[in-house]
Amino acid sequence: MKAAIPLPPVAPSDEEHARRLLTGAVAFVWLATGLLVVHPSYREVGVRYLGPLGLGPGVMVAACLGEVVLAVTILVAGIGPRLAAFQAAVILGFTLTLAVLDPWLLVHPYGVLGKNLPLLAILACLAVVSRRGWTPAAWRLLRWGMAVIWVTEGIFPDILFPQPDTVGVPASVLRVGGVAAVLAGVASLTLCGRWLARTYLAQMVGLVVLTVVPGLRDPLLWVHPFGPLTKNVPLLAGTFVLYRRCRSALNEPPL
Repeated sequence: MKAAIPLPPVAPSDEEHARRLLTGAVAFVWLATGLLVVHPSYREVGVRYLGPLGLGPGVMVAACLGEVVLAVTILVAGIGPRLAAFQAAVILGFTLTLAVLDPWLLVHPYGVLGKNLPLLAILACLAVVSRRGWTPAAWRLLRWGMAVIWVTEGIFPDILFPQPDTVGVPASVLRVGGVAAVLAGVASLTLCGRWLARTYLAQMVGLVVLTVVPGLRDPLLWVHPFGPLTKNVPLLAGTFVLYRRCRSALNEPPL
């Protein structure tokens, strides 16, 4: 795959808006994951995975309280390199542990672990922004992070390991959707100008559909402890930031 075409600079006010939006989206994930422990379905799933580790429900509740504290800290202090590194370590530990306990989670149709990749990219991006501002490296991290989820989720859950019974869609339709997702990810790394802006707009529409439709089909996905739907919020935020940058560079108003 050829290198991503660089995006031109934008106004400092837009960059500050982007930083705040991404920070708030990350905080939302931690806050939602912490507060949703009050739902019995959340606790049921959590206990199922804590059992093999020899941990009880009390550990889950304590962890959720810690996530709420973390969310408030992020909203108050922002995300610097140390706080970003701490969150990345927690996410990586969580991901590796669950992958060992249940490898099929790596190809879960709603990306319960796959969506941690763009979340890590946003954290890395914000760490760079906090020290050096919106450098080309920061934009590259965000751009690749938002693209990778379309490629990985398109290839693994949709093309290679489709689960039609879980999603309620025929395997053939899932594979077609997987090809479209991969193409969307590649397009967001290779296009520029208005075509890139249109790609990001299409991705945002797709993310909304992929959030609302599964949520209506299975409302318990909203309260799942691994955040298959709540993690779409930072994906939408990151894609919107990139879309807005494209439109600003073209001297066109955003949505």
